[in-house]
Amino acid sequence: MNTATSHAIREPNVSSPEGEEDLAPRILVVDDVADNRDILTRRLVRRGFQVTEASGGHDALNQIETGTFDLVLLDIMMPDLSGNEVLRRIRERFSNTELPVIMVTAKSQSEDVVESLSIGANDYVTKPVDFAVAIARINGQIEAKKASDRTLRSKQTLEATTEQLNTSLSAKEVELANESGRRKVSEEKLHFLAYHDSLTELLNRQGFRDALHHAIDEMPVNDMEPALLFIDLDGFKAVNDLFGHAIGDKLLRAAGERIQSVVPASFDIARLGGDEFAVITRYGVQPDASMQLAEQIVAEIGKPFTVDGTQLNIGASCGVARASHFSSDLDGLVKAADLAMYHAKSNGRGGAVLFEARMLQEQEEKRQLESDLRIAVQHSQFELFYQPLINIDTREITGFEALIRWPHPKRGLMSPEIFIPLAEETGLINQLGAWVLREACKEACKWPEHIKVAVNLSPIQ
Repeated sequence: MNTATSHAIREPNVSSPEGEEDLAPRILVVDDVADNRDILTRRLVRRGFQVTEASGGHDALNQIETGTFDLVLLDIMMPDLSGNEVLRRIRERFSNTELPVIMVTAKSQSEDVVESLSIGANDYVTKPVDFAVAIARINGQIEAKKASDRTLRSKQTLEATTEQLNTSLSAKEVELANESGRRKVSEEKLHFLAYHDSLTELLNRQGFRDALHHAIDEMPVNDMEPALLFIDLDGFKAVNDLFGHAIGDKLLRAAGERIQSVVPASFDIARLGGDEFAVITRYGVQPDASMQLAEQIVAEIGKPFTVDGTQLNIGASCGVARASHFSSDLDGLVKAADLAMYHAKSNGRGGAVLFEARMLQEQEEKRQLESDLRIAVQHSQFELFYQPLINIDTREITGFEALIRWPHPKRGLMSPEIFIPLAEETGLINQLGAWVLREACKEACKWPEHIKVAVNLSPIQ
């Protein structure tokens, strides 16, 4: 049975729109794992948010139907209704400015993340959740929603004023003309804000997707092959945590300016959220040009920054994908650039990687292994082997070390070197580690009292 729990620091005071911004923001946390919900809820409540919990997709939709929320934290992988299906139904009723949604996903679920963003997710965070990053993205989306609400109210006021002017006496025609001019300026500003990031004034996600559509549509006409560069700043989180969000925001603006300094003016640059940027190139028959530009960007970001008199050092990892490999498949191109970027990070960061088809196969294999691992954890499909620990002086057995193995139905007995990193990456390590401890303790109870058992724990535990 689905249940929902609310946690609030004070009762909401439903009043005029002008008073809404003074209320604690209302967040809906959606996750089928109670421990995950509890951790996020406690931390969010301590930060002053009002929090409601939903234990699954259907529960979340019911909560949204009956309640009012400023933001939804939505887990992608849920058994009753997937996060992306919940997101799809939310977007049927609410735009991404009316109800922001941040997806919570494992790092290996980049394909699901791409689908989420195409459906209309505002942003995402990865498991295990880094709360500092999560709170920054939550605050950013809530501030953006407040700004959107203010803009909407201003537009409604402006439209009402214009309507009054349109019905006024002919003696006020000059005043009406002036108001029309102001309205045109306001509409232009609204249009700019709809397609540009407020922090860097680069394209935002919507502006990026429109520009990418346009570049691909133009490809057969102008004989220019677009390529997509995904850029992720390495080390930005550490700077943000150490020096605060004000310095972090200035660093993001400076990084955007660095990218602009090496990218031709005819190319499109976007900030996709957080510390992620994208560049849409338009080179002719120059197969290596996009990679050369990517390497230039990485080198430029790698130079020291000076922000408010403090020298800061970060890096960048860049993934590159060529549009000609994907025809008109925009989502496939985005996924490819994202995959290449993650390969650049896994290669040691500070580099650029060109997408190769094998990356898709590797990702699919990892995705399947993750799905199998979730089932194995749920049904305790593991085995423990006990390796004796021998005193080298007395040559007596003093204990045993518990070693976990996974008898995979297709791949045979799997070493922990293969699945433990995946368990850590997907947030399954706590459940798996708890099972190992229980099983090892039950077995040790059968042994002589002086025989001990050793269990290896993940640092995440």
